Amino acid sequence: MPVSTSTSENGTPVDRFALKLSKDPGAAKELVLFLTHAPSGKIKPHVPPYIQSFRKEGFTAVAVVVADDLEQISTEEIAPHCDGLILRENGGYDFGGWAHALQHLDLSETKTLVLANDSLVGPLNDTDFSTLIGRIRASNANLVGMTDSNEIRYHFQSYLIAAKNEGISCLSEFLGNVTALTNKQEVINTYETRLRDAFVDSGLKTEALFPVDSDFNGNSTINHWQNLVKTGFPFIKTVVLQALPRDDWKDLIIQGSLSIDIVDKSLVMLGGGTSVLPLDKQKDIEAVAAAARAMSKSKKKTASLSTWQSDKPVKNALKYRFYKTMASITRPISPSASSRYEFRAKRRNPVEDQSAPSAAPSPRSLAKVKRVPGIIPFEPEKPCVLIVSHEASRSGAPILAQNVAQTLSADFNVTVLSLVGGELIDSFARSSEQVYEGNRLETRQSSYGLALSKIVADRKFDFAVVNSIQSRGILEDLVKLDIPSVLLLHEFSSYISDPAAFTIAINLSNEVVFSTRLTLENAMVSALPDYTPFMHTIPQGKCEVPLGPSLLSNRQDEVERLRAVMAPEIGSESRETFTVLGAGRVEYRKGVDLFIEIAARIANNPEGSHVRFVWIGNGFEPEKDFQYSAFLADQIKRAGLDGKLSILAATSEIDAAYEMADVLLLSSRLDPLPNVAIDAMCKGTPVLSFAEASGISDLLIDADLADDCVADYMNTSQMAEKILRLANSSDRLNEVGQQSHAYAAKTFDLTHYTAQLARLGDRAAKRLTAKASDIAEIAEAESFAPWFYNFRDAKSKSRIDMASDYIRVSHMPGVARKPEPGFNPFVYAQRRGSAYDGTTDPYADFLRNGRPKGAWLQSVIHSENSTARATKLKVALHIHAYFTDDLLTCVQRIERNDTLPDLYVSVRNESAQKEVQELLQAYKGVVATVDVVPNIGRDIGPFLTHFAQKLVEQYDIIGHVHLKQSAHVGNRSVVDLWNNFLMENVLGGPAGGAMIDLAMSNFEADDRLGLIHPDDPHLIGWTRNRPHGDAIARKLGHDHIPQFFNFPAGTMFWMRSEALAPFLDISLDWGDYPAEPIQSDGTMLHALERLFGVVPALNGWNCAVTCVQGVSR
Repeated sequence: MPVSTSTSENGTPVDRFALKLSKDPGAAKELVLFLTHAPSGKIKPHVPPYIQSFRKEGFTAVAVVVADDLEQISTEEIAPHCDGLILRENGGYDFGGWAHALQHLDLSETKTLVLANDSLVGPLNDTDFSTLIGRIRASNANLVGMTDSNEIRYHFQSYLIAAKNEGISCLSEFLGNVTALTNKQEVINTYETRLRDAFVDSGLKTEALFPVDSDFNGNSTINHWQNLVKTGFPFIKTVVLQALPRDDWKDLIIQGSLSIDIVDKSLVMLGGGTSVLPLDKQKDIEAVAAAARAMSKSKKKTASLSTWQSDKPVKNALKYRFYKTMASITRPISPSASSRYEFRAKRRNPVEDQSAPSAAPSPRSLAKVKRVPGIIPFEPEKPCVLIVSHEASRSGAPILAQNVAQTLSADFNVTVLSLVGGELIDSFARSSEQVYEGNRLETRQSSYGLALSKIVADRKFDFAVVNSIQSRGILEDLVKLDIPSVLLLHEFSSYISDPAAFTIAINLSNEVVFSTRLTLENAMVSALPDYTPFMHTIPQGKCEVPLGPSLLSNRQDEVERLRAVMAPEIGSESRETFTVLGAGRVEYRKGVDLFIEIAARIANNPEGSHVRFVWIGNGFEPEKDFQYSAFLADQIKRAGLDGKLSILAATSEIDAAYEMADVLLLSSRLDPLPNVAIDAMCKGTPVLSFAEASGISDLLIDADLADDCVADYMNTSQMAEKILRLANSSDRLNEVGQQSHAYAAKTFDLTHYTAQLARLGDRAAKRLTAKASDIAEIAEAESFAPWFYNFRDAKSKSRIDMASDYIRVSHMPGVARKPEPGFNPFVYAQRRGSAYDGTTDPYADFLRNGRPKGAWLQSVIHSENSTARATKLKVALHIHAYFTDDLLTCVQRIERNDTLPDLYVSVRNESAQKEVQELLQAYKGVVATVDVVPNIGRDIGPFLTHFAQKLVEQYDIIGHVHLKQSAHVGNRSVVDLWNNFLMENVLGGPAGGAMIDLAMSNFEADDRLGLIHPDDPHLIGWTRNRPHGDAIARKLGHDHIPQFFNFPAGTMFWMRSEALAPFLDISLDWGDYPAEPIQSDGTMLHALERLFGVVPALNGWNCAVTCVQGVSR
């Protein structure tokens, strides 16, 4: 059941997404592969007539409909208009969908292959479309694009593109290397802009039918859409229709052959405003609208000359105005795009001399890196370290970077690189020997090579500390320069627009530090494929906030301002005011509305009359912010909290606020490890938070403060009760404060934190230094098995190359593999203890130390030792035959053995029961029963809930196999390969021989052998299943389970009945399993699959793995 782990370094394999070939088109001479996204399963109305137009021109049309849930897709509207129909789970944008769909099509007779998507509305008229198809057919090019573009790099836009003759193989090869990326711009950069290059590099011809001028750097389908239509381009981009007033394009539609009602219905689905659209689409539409307005004004001023005339000065003047307008728009477009438009405007400024020679810099070289000398002198005897901060603002991550630099400066020559400038540059300089200000407009760069080349010119850095996922752009260039990196991740990946950023960044880093368990688990759920031993969870130390000159004046006045709100005179009241402090920017994530709700609960309680609430943080603007602030103001008023709850702007004297507050309430819905909570605890101010909402909650639980300080997630009533208890017990309040202070002093030790970072950096540097000798050590080892590690490359690459490849990916989650049967390098790295220090590759260290025994090395049962001999043990085999196609082959494998187990077969219905009974009539052994079971729990439910009790009572050894389909793996060849691997190892076959006999002989020879299963070459761990695994393990009597382990991936194995028996103690019923359809990972079934390997080992049973020579996956 594990997810396929053949993940690319830069994305997810396209065949990991679910795919259903609903209608096979067969072979075709001219084929169009049309991809459309179906929101909520609904087909956009303009899609069927577009597809039908291709069919009218003689093309075989295949529609690829992508949606988040295949079950929701309504095919009635599209099926009649296409010859082939593929339904695919959404992922990887157009290139991911095209690449995946192409794996299921027969191109043996295809001479023209067209890729198209639904981003165009049309054809506007049949004549122009027929002419367009004729031009494609007449072209002698191997790649025919509609429009080209000079943006980013010269390329063809991919909304409609055709490969012909030899070009089809080139296109197929290109798409064969596509992975599913989660960021649209990354797809454009990686695939669209490089597709034409692949043809050119192969010596093939390319042609754009509607080429742009060489000096035009925009998008002609947007900026020149009207002119394109006039010259025979029979489409309009949907984004243009969404952005412009209907009157601007209505007549063009009415004059053509496309119904305007169809267009209107599609626009209803697509939207035209910003409230119902994804952020990237909002930006596209707003930018188009802004550009159109700017161009419209320019046209009115220059009505005497058309923009399409060859008068270059006038064209430049118009472009100058357009680009200046685009550069001035701040909201719809990113800073980097704004900089590009500013540069283009400068090139076309009519008042400047354009004839003077000048280089055309890329956007990232618009500003030069600037060096600022630090105040700490360079010491030649000290090693050098680079600290990378994404910016120098006075915010959490940059402040941590400054504190880390300050602390490391005691032992290192510290250079700080701030990718974007900010007010902390001077503070960085006071903490280091030099600072480089990247002076970038943003951090989303594809390369920082030029900046780094200057920085490393006179320094040899031992390692770099790269702070925040926002600094990830630097990592690739650090790799190129052989500078190892320690990546610090504080953010929740679910808050990052590109979740794949985490996987890519981790693959490029040598060591990774998460600040909390929550951020690591969140990354596992939304971004990462698995854990590795090179990921660590280390809470950061307490940071000192550097004060700028502007913050040093009037400090006492600011303290008095805070005191007036937080600790006012109480007059005749008998009790002192109890102040609850909240802090942070006013935004939904921080839970300010929950803070107000808790305040209302306490205010309505007689015991809470003396409790005041104060929130400190910027962003409360009810007159301007109608999305959140206005509702908060209304909530305060309706709850009657005027006079009891105040919201103040951010203060320079936050430390004074901690001292005035009685408790800090961390009301965040999701907050990694906020500095305000760390600082408050270090001051001895109790902190209260919601469980599972912040890393602080974990620490409070660890500090034995859960009863007083941690409420259930989002349980505002429970939180109010906890605050009231502290507000009415000064003794308990003091105890909690003292306990918090003592724990914080021990935990939030910045010196200890930076020392751990330095240790990780040092071991990464030593591992890099040892790389060449590690590769040689591995390549020379007889035990290194390239055929097992990566059978696809083993025949074509040398052992040195294979060892090098092994080292290259050995730290990458979801990519790393095992170097030989029986050895798990992740288990070795974790459980070897002090004997392994991480300064060399785990496998190389294992070899150098004489192959020490331990949990990392399991006994291997080799197929070449197989001899057919019936066992004396009582053996049963459960076969789950939900799919019956391969049952006969399965039986043939079993009958290669002298040991013929009693068969217990589960099927889905009476029809399948009858079919299986007839198929098994010729079985030479005993068919104990063929039972109909509910379609619940996949293969594990029938095994544990229906059969296991009887099997454990009556048999010595129990086997479990199932006839896999793995619908979540779209590539059938991958599934077949996996099936063959598992069946050869568990039952035997042409390559494995009599594997059942071999397994039984090993059970007979070792009465403590509890489990035998195939050794999967992938290093698969908990993936997204650790929470389920922990919960089930506790029921099985194990509070602590290993992070890295071996298990029967695919859930096929042989187990001694005594080893299986504990799984019966949890008494799983049919209702305990997740209902179908289940997700491809992250369920209790996937956790049980792993626990079949973990629990027997924890209970003291020996475990062995099988190896069939030459069979891998």
